[in-house]
Amino acid sequence: MPLISCPACASGLLYPLATESFGEGHRLVDRRCPECEHRDRVVVSTVAAMMWERAQQRRAVELAAELLVLELSAWLESRADLTPGAP
Repeated sequence: MPLISCPACASGLLYPLATESFGEGHRLVDRRCPECEHRDRVVVSTVAAMMWERAQQRRAVELAAELLVLELSAWLESRADLTPGAP
């Protein structure tokens, strides 16, 4: 997937920074790789840009849900130490 893979390090964490219209049915996307700091600008179809944006939104929700689970697990573990009779 060339659009979402970093051309410098092949990371799948490449993400869009900003988008703007570019002619009929296209978008200009500034993207960044958090692993190697590569930045570039690509022209993609409007449909591809929309699909990428939706995928990023889903990924953000999934990461937020995972974080909540981790926080809840840590909280429950800390509360277990406070129960009466706990060593």
